[in-house]
Amino acid sequence: MGMRYLCSELMNVRMLSADGVRHEAIGILEEISASAACLQLDERPGINTRIQFVAQETDGAAEMAGTVTKCEHEPGVGYYVVVRFGRSFRWHPAIYKPKHLFDCGRDFLRRPESAAHAGGQANILASRQAAIAGTAIAINHPGEA
Repeated sequence: MGMRYLCSELMNVRMLSADGVRHEAIGILEEISASAACLQLDERPGINTRIQFVAQETDGAAEMAGTVTKCEHEPGVGYYVVVRFGRSFRWHPAIYKPKHLFDCGRDFLRRPESAAHAGGQANILASRQAAIAGTAIAINHPGEA
């Protein structure tokens, strides 16, 4: 498992569904690692949809591409979409560095003090981490037992 980075960057997104339908959208890059990214989108892409995305405000930014492997709906927010990069691409900050990039390390979201400090937001972030890692976790919302 590699390093993961939380970020927040507007992206131009192009999608090609498994049945050949093309679609363009604006998304938010929420998290990125060497092998995958998590985008927030308003519309639900299907699993296996091919996605290409590039930062809106960065001239000459690298275009990243991959395949949707997971999509989770968050009411009032939209869809968190996990995009696995192709085998020929490995992301690194030297290739493209979002303006708002936070290196959370491998174990940041697993530490109890991180969850307490984040005031409940760590559960949402841990959900994104697990989605990229390909594991399933239960999401506990603040005030729930």
